[in-house]
Amino acid sequence: MCGWLKDKYGLSWQVVPAGLEKLMSDKDPARSKRVMEALLKMKKLDIAELEKAAEGEQFNTWHDSVSKLKITTETQSTQSSTEKN
Repeated sequence: MCGWLKDKYGLSWQVVPAGLEKLMSDKDPARSKRVMEALLKMKKLDIAELEKAAEGEQFNTWHDSVSKLKITTETQSTQSSTEKN
């Protein structure tokens, strides 16, 4: 995740993960668009997932993972309830 730090002199510095600038400024507009779309869905930046998005692979955000887990858990609960009846 990008962050801000303040040094002992009171100056603020923005910290950006290595590789993010390269992914965002790719010469291929489609690649950089996919990276931006993936980036905007993330709460915490994941460079590996952004690289997957740049290549056109499916990327998973934390929210997607939690949603899948919730659906899986609900499905298992429903199946357990059905089996008991």
